[in-house]
Amino acid sequence: MLTEYDRNVFINCPFDEDYLPFFDLILFTVYFCGFNPRCALEVDDAGKTRIENIIKIIKDCRFGIHDISRTELDNANKFPRFNMPFELGLFFCAQKFGLEDQKKKLLIVLDNQPYRYQKYISDISGQDIKSYNYQDYNTFIKCIRDVLNSYVDNNSLYASKVILEQYNLFVIKRERQIQMEGLDIDDLHYIDRMRLLKKCLNKSINDPLGSKYILVNRGRFQYYLTGELEDISGLYVSIFPVTNFCYQQFIDYLSNKHRFNENLDYTVFQNLILKIEINNREKVFYNYLQGDLNWANRFASPYINDDNYNRFNHPVVGVTWYGAKVYCYWLSCMETNGRNPDLYSLPKEIEWAYVAAGQQNRYYPWGSEILDNDRVNFNQESTTPVENYPQGATPEGLYDMVGNVWEWMDWSDDLKGKICLKGGAWDSNAKFFHTTDQFLQLPIYSANNIGFRVVRSSF
Repeated sequence: MLTEYDRNVFINCPFDEDYLPFFDLILFTVYFCGFNPRCALEVDDAGKTRIENIIKIIKDCRFGIHDISRTELDNANKFPRFNMPFELGLFFCAQKFGLEDQKKKLLIVLDNQPYRYQKYISDISGQDIKSYNYQDYNTFIKCIRDVLNSYVDNNSLYASKVILEQYNLFVIKRERQIQMEGLDIDDLHYIDRMRLLKKCLNKSINDPLGSKYILVNRGRFQYYLTGELEDISGLYVSIFPVTNFCYQQFIDYLSNKHRFNENLDYTVFQNLILKIEINNREKVFYNYLQGDLNWANRFASPYINDDNYNRFNHPVVGVTWYGAKVYCYWLSCMETNGRNPDLYSLPKEIEWAYVAAGQQNRYYPWGSEILDNDRVNFNQESTTPVENYPQGATPEGLYDMVGNVWEWMDWSDDLKGKICLKGGAWDSNAKFFHTTDQFLQLPIYSANNIGFRVVRSSF
């Protein structure tokens, strides 16, 4: 089992603008492979000299990545760059003269021209120096990946070409996240780069209410409506259907009774949604919202005072599709300060089917094992707490994909004004719990066996 020391990787490289693409590649590769990138940029302690901070970081890291390719004269002062060779020397000394864990240190030395180092730093000629060129990202990644791969649990790192594919996807995600946060990529500090990296690669996230979402990776499966293999992008899926506790916070916000009103004024939010919908294909939705602007009363669950359904950890019921849709807009606006109202949404039917069935096209969300009340709330008297059925969860850990409440899907033009519901409910019989089953209803419909689940874009 690797310790924190075993997972820490010291990065010694140029930090100038021209090198930034490779710096980002190093950060991504190290983090994607399950290790912790460390470098001098992470600290800004005025009470210590820079060298003291560097020595402390080197001490904490078993691995070192040292790129000595940039030793040319600086354009401004015409002096050579000595920082990288100097920090490489410190790492060598820690490995040679340190005690216990320090002697376990491992390093990789990179240069963009083979054998050039023999001319300007010949003392390290016994080392295995890896060379790359500035047009070959794959070789650059492979150099880093291969040294880490020799020391991971179960020797299980992805191939370099897969890491490069994931890096290209990460760049797209990061650009969108930067736009949502109103940042400028040219001004990103190291701390910002690492925060964005962790956020874009995180396997789980929390929404503004603290509800947890699990990343379901992109994949391909045979979709029952088309009979074809369909590619699905990765998305975050809420572990549970929306509970009474979470939904009531939304209603309190619409009533101007919630702390979130200080962050996003309700009138501003309402006008933003109405402005979006006036140009939306879902004209029926816009017309419905305009019909009564007292949304707190309009979207409140009619079962909020019914003790059979209103407990805080039970799924909310009686919410129309309109209410569920506005709830998703609200979460999106809360997280992005109104910049991206579509960040959270109801799942499309094809997305729900992929999440429930997986690439294996499971018969039930958990597999093919028998349907019973140890896995699913069905043929019962009312809803149950959303965390009650771990045995019925998907392999990713998503609860109640079937049973407890039917779940609203997102709008589909193919259904001509009706909305698909998936998953069956507490009062359903066994025939409604296959991952291919569906039920259609008008968006205005409300019942004590209908709730919803939220998904979030992974971009």
